[in-house]
Amino acid sequence: MAVASWPSFARHLAAAKPATGMAAMLSAVAGIDTSRSGARAILREFFSDEPVLADELAESVAGLDHVAAIAPVGATIADAEASLLDSRFRDELRRFRSRILAADLSERLGRSIRVDVVEAWAKERRGSGIGFEWFVADLPDVELRPIVRDEVGCHVALRVTAASRTEDLHSVAKRASGARMPTIVTPVRANADIGVRLFYVDRTDESGRVRRIELVSKS
Repeated sequence: MAVASWPSFARHLAAAKPATGMAAMLSAVAGIDTSRSGARAILREFFSDEPVLADELAESVAGLDHVAAIAPVGATIADAEASLLDSRFRDELRRFRSRILAADLSERLGRSIRVDVVEAWAKERRGSGIGFEWFVADLPDVELRPIVRDEVGCHVALRVTAASRTEDLHSVAKRASGARMPTIVTPVRANADIGVRLFYVDRTDESGRVRRIELVSKS
């Protein structure tokens, strides 16, 4: 089985120049294995202490859907769009409001936070491919910097097969009980604006760095 490589979000996004870091991030993601076996490898890495649970989830996953990252300090919506158009991720560019991350950040910071999403796809000849989402948060630098450092909102999204129910995978993921890194499972949530149902599984290490997997299906 191939060894998965988790994206180095913070390393790229902490670059001195936002455009440089964003370009490096997109280049790294473009090389990720999007196949079903690639998704299984990511699950195996994420649930490293529970391989049986990882394989059970993998049976209902079709492959890698997209990767998302919080835009670095100093980056604007225009910068996010420009970085995508200057990369492999230039198909079906669109912008929409984040509901879920905006709610998470609003709860974390104690006030209403706006988050815009800029999304595009790197389509392959047969129509499949991988997407990338930039989360552009309306936050001052002093508040955004630790969020970038801890990779809050950054995630790898795995696409659920058409024959599977997101709620069933949620029940499987709730059984995770890794001792080395606590696992937090959010409820199944819907974003009606883009027609998806999803949930997140978060693992936070001792430094506060958050790793997040999203399991997503079309609603």
